[in-house]
Amino acid sequence: MNAANSIPQLVLIFTKSILHVRLMKDLLTGLYDTLDVNQQSSCIEMLRSIQVDYLIIDERVIEENTISFLTQIKTIKEDKPFSILLFTSNLKKSHEQEMKKVGVDQLLREPIDKKLLLNAIKQANPKDRIKNKISSLAKSIGVPNQTKELEIKHRLLLNPHAQLLVKKILKEKGNLFLLLVELDQFFAIAGQYGETTLKSITSLFEKIVERHVRPQDGFFSLGGGKAVVICPKTSKSVALLIAEEIQKEIQLEKFPVDSTWLHLTSSIGIVEQKYVEDETKSFEEFTHTLNLAIGVAIQAKEKGNQIKLENSL
Repeated sequence: MNAANSIPQLVLIFTKSILHVRLMKDLLTGLYDTLDVNQQSSCIEMLRSIQVDYLIIDERVIEENTISFLTQIKTIKEDKPFSILLFTSNLKKSHEQEMKKVGVDQLLREPIDKKLLLNAIKQANPKDRIKNKISSLAKSIGVPNQTKELEIKHRLLLNPHAQLLVKKILKEKGNLFLLLVELDQFFAIAGQYGETTLKSITSLFEKIVERHVRPQDGFFSLGGGKAVVICPKTSKSVALLIAEEIQKEIQLEKFPVDSTWLHLTSSIGIVEQKYVEDETKSFEEFTHTLNLAIGVAIQAKEKGNQIKLENSL
């Protein structure tokens, strides 16, 4: 990730090609943080859940319904601004304007090299649009002071307990691991049984996660079957062990739904944030770490209720 950027840049790559993922990550490593998905549902879920700066789409994964999918993505883009780059090997020149109308900012033709890709990203830079969006969000939720705009990228950051914990960790020059635990079937249960069933499920889910929180850790519920555990001064192996224990207990638990009981599963994204000297910069990076953890949890769910660890800053 480029340290010169005041806003950390996150690139979401949507392709089913492992070779394309490797190519993109090799080109972007050190300049941007990257996440990748290979299913349309996961792509849409991630765009709705986190603030992505760039979406790079391989046209071959959507060629049967290109316009329909891009129209759906455009709707999300209008609410959470990001730039769309579409790379293709067979799109006709006559269709380029049509792609622009449904939200594509840059069309890339294969083969893609580093200079071409980085130039395309630079030309589609969404930084100003993101800044304006954050300002609008500040007004909509009634935050009077907008000088620290990045601190309101997620409602968790408005939690004074979270802010104090993160600042304490950073002052002690320690790292932290952020675990994002997601209950996989949460919204499916709401659709099948109704939202009234979610209260008891959420309560039990949060109790399970909280049982594995150590005295020095922080625990916060995000709602929607998602919870965050902040683990300061923790090794990778310990963070993975905590995640495994949480996942195991969730799988063994019986969750009450109407007059029956269900076994549910979870997916967990883990991201490390290392110490950064500047306190303000460190807290900005924490907002980015949280975004990454949500995205990594979605990737873990896409791969089948897994635990996925991704290095951050």
